[in-house]
Amino acid sequence: MLTLRLLIISCSARKRQVALPTEALDVYDGPLYRALRRRRNDGTWPSSVTVKIVSAKYGLIDNATKIATYDKCLDPSRDDGLLARVRKDLAQFVARRKPKSICVSLGKNYALALPQFNAEVLSINGPPGARVRQILDWIEQV
Repeated sequence: MLTLRLLIISCSARKRQVALPTEALDVYDGPLYRALRRRRNDGTWPSSVTVKIVSAKYGLIDNATKIATYDKCLDPSRDDGLLARVRKDLAQFVARRKPKSICVSLGKNYALALPQFNAEVLSINGPPGARVRQILDWIEQV
């Protein structure tokens, strides 16, 4: 049985313009998303890692969820319903799938969507380049 590891990241302010709904990993275009796409495209993405994205528009989505380009930032004073839904969806996913470890890289507002986890959690902070390196290091762990 495959041991699941869960990566939880926020959407990216930078997005590629797409004419039709496209996989989220191909729409978001910040440094982390470019690094994750490289791993996927060169075949080095470990099958044990599942990605969940906290989107300001769509809520909790998978990296393969088809989305359109949008321009929205998460505002806790306006988006409390979305945050509550993401918190519930994440808690249900973790309870059902029981990941061995969880890696979280979310901005301050997006982190409000996190429930309490009964699992090993690595919280990634720091400047963007350091966060990308830490996440890639976590992904490479067996």
